[in-house]
Amino acid sequence: MTTTSRGLECRAFGHKIPNAEVRRHVAVLVASGQRFVPEAAARYGISTATVRRYTAAEFGGDR
Repeated sequence: MTTTSRGLECRAFGHKIPNAEVRRHVAVLVASGQRFVPEAAARYGISTATVRRYTAAEFGGDR
């Protein structure tokens, strides 16, 4: 699955975590308060911005 960047037309990037269930799990950990954004990012080897995008995509809004 790819995501089209809003800043670059016709440019698609693959997910940093290809497994949708793992992306959802990261979002749940952050949204439930079990992990802070920087902790989740370090644990899964992704940026804090990516963690925030996954959380916003799953639950909407900024957390």
